[in-house]
Amino acid sequence: MRPSLEVEIDAVSRINRKRGRGKYKSKTVDIKTKYGGKIKIIIPDNIDRAVGSGARYIVNCSGLIMRSSISFQDGNWQKIVLKHGEAMWYKVMEKFEVCGGLREHKLQGFVISTMQRRFRAWKARLHNHYSAYSIDED
Repeated sequence: MRPSLEVEIDAVSRINRKRGRGKYKSKTVDIKTKYGGKIKIIIPDNIDRAVGSGARYIVNCSGLIMRSSISFQDGNWQKIVLKHGEAMWYKVMEKFEVCGGLREHKLQGFVISTMQRRFRAWKARLHNHYSAYSIDED
């Protein structure tokens, strides 16, 4: 007995369906830093932004470290930085190093401001997602 044409088309469309981007897992960063190597970061003096080939990695990895380290129960960003800031900074420093004679405190400021920006974006994304399911039972 042969399945109908509709069943075959449905099965094929399920196979070809795009899965989407999914969560960032820092696989590339883990591969590049596997044996103690560090990714070099360049932050010019005149702008507060990472440039070069490793710029994307530090922003994405900072967001991942922030999301995996904190809880919304910790409060606002200032309380989160006081509680988890140093641990998050050391996790970033395990994988990245600054180039061009830049002082470490400038990189730390860049990382903290990037994490703050990613925190606000993450919080807004979660709010938009869960507010769609809010039910008012009046």
